[in-house]
Amino acid sequence: MPAPSLGYALLAEIFPDPVQQPEIKSNSTSWRDAMDILNSGEADAMIFPTWMLETFGNPSHITVFTSREFAGPAILASPNVPEDVRNKVRDALLNVEGAPELAELLLELGVTKFVPASAEDYDGDQKMLSGFYGYK
Repeated sequence: MPAPSLGYALLAEIFPDPVQQPEIKSNSTSWRDAMDILNSGEADAMIFPTWMLETFGNPSHITVFTSREFAGPAILASPNVPEDVRNKVRDALLNVEGAPELAELLLELGVTKFVPASAEDYDGDQKMLSGFYGYK
């Protein structure tokens, strides 16, 4: 995940005092890899999106903390893209759940469907980055 990752930013919020932070290691290259590490016993705890824990979690996993919900990733188009093309792409994405051949793509992205979003859905999320160098 790009730095700072959402998981790391959440840990910094939960444990603002670095002395009290748990030992943070990241050896995985994907969410699925992280789940494999947890299931194998190589790690004592992990941060996962709720959807992943519900989909791939083990009944013996115990949730210690649940953060606030975040809007998912957004797909944006440049204003230079013609409006009719933007509308066609938007409509195709909003109807992708009806295409069984794309089920694996949705699973890999961790989404069940695409939903319309607005800037207000993401408003305030940037405050999480205020403690990182280069962000204000």
